[in-house]
Amino acid sequence: EYHAKRREATKEEAPVASTSKPQANTIPQEEKKNKKKNWRTPYSPSYRIPNIQKDAMDNVFNMARSLMEFKEKEEQRIRQLISQRNKLVPRCFEYFNRN
Repeated sequence: EYHAKRREATKEEAPVASTSKPQANTIPQEEKKNKKKNWRTPYSPSYRIPNIQKDAMDNVFNMARSLMEFKEKEEQRIRQLISQRNKLVPRCFEYFNRN
């Protein structure tokens, strides 16, 4: 019974599927000829993958560079704070020793 119903359903669906053939998928002959010439388009994997890898490496290098710059700035700031502390500590001792 199930298979009989299934066959009937496919018979009804089949002509609908065959009549609605999309015309957009047909490629003109000129485009087929040109396809081999410009195979390296921005959408082809051979173009995209090396560029994605290059972009990823650039991102990594930029991140490393910015981290190094940040580290240098922080070290400089810490050195400045230490020097300020070293200037202030003797003054504190002088102040407490007077009183």
